[in-house]
Amino acid sequence: MRLGIKLSLASVIDRSGLVTALRRFRSTRSGIVLTFHRVLPQASIDTCYERQIAMTDTVFEQLLILLQREFRVVPLQQLVESQGSLDGLQRVALTFDDGWEDTYSLAYPLMLRYGVPATVFICPGLMGTNRLLPEERFVRIWRSCKSREQLHLLQNDLRKWTTCNSSSLEMHFWARRLKQLPMDAKHMMLAHLEDIYRVAGDGVRRFMTWDEARIMANNGMTFGSHTMNHSTLKVEQPEHIMEDLVSSRQMIARKLGREITQLAYPNGGYDHRVIELAAEAGYSYGLTTDNGYVTRYTRPLSIPRISMADAVVTDERTSLHFPRTRVYLQRFSDKSART
Repeated sequence: MRLGIKLSLASVIDRSGLVTALRRFRSTRSGIVLTFHRVLPQASIDTCYERQIAMTDTVFEQLLILLQREFRVVPLQQLVESQGSLDGLQRVALTFDDGWEDTYSLAYPLMLRYGVPATVFICPGLMGTNRLLPEERFVRIWRSCKSREQLHLLQNDLRKWTTCNSSSLEMHFWARRLKQLPMDAKHMMLAHLEDIYRVAGDGVRRFMTWDEARIMANNGMTFGSHTMNHSTLKVEQPEHIMEDLVSSRQMIARKLGREITQLAYPNGGYDHRVIELAAEAGYSYGLTTDNGYVTRYTRPLSIPRISMADAVVTDERTSLHFPRTRVYLQRFSDKSART
């Protein structure tokens, strides 16, 4: 559906009063956990390796104003422990994955300005470094090969490393295959491809430092683990999962001087085995990438969230489209939290 049609339809639905009525109905029985990744200036938005995880700082500020005006923004733990509200305002909690530098430099000042709390899920092994997420490394390799008309060569290499015989030349297909590899195999493959296709890093620091995280923690922001190095947990061996969950939790607690009880599963990679190990490692809450609301049926270690980015809330001018945003936040089913 074209964007113009989507915006017109959202405006009609919003003006009908259905969204407001639905939100008030849900306010007594469910809450919303929002997921953010990158918050960037408009001029830098194209530097993000995946536009579907990026939001411009101006749109983020507009969203904070909307949330403060029409919702009850609360810390994550408070929402999980008590989803309903008696004032007719649906509860919302904000979360940020990965611990990007811009979470500190751009999103955090805006949240301070509007008095909005958030939980940030960080990878201790990446803090303060210019290392890249495996997903970003792959995108850089793909784009480099595409610019030099080497995609068919890269495809042959990917078929060998992923044991997948697909002839697809779609980047997102192979990116999904990459996420299914254990971290050691993933790093080995990426290092090999970077070497043979001569793809070098850019030396830019992408992740916040421990000092920056401490400043945020001292001013009302909470932190959780996103594994040591962004591992897709469900493809790892049990002993590696437990070691990762325990060591990342302990390091964050030691660096920030706070108890760490919350975990966000990178790439949404979790299953019953991962949930059991997370509980054994000392986590009380686990955040997924499953769409849905938090209700009394929600299991603490499989909490659904709603992903936020410019792509789902903006208009043709890349400004926040208020009707579209209201409709988007109410379009998911409460039933998703019951499974």
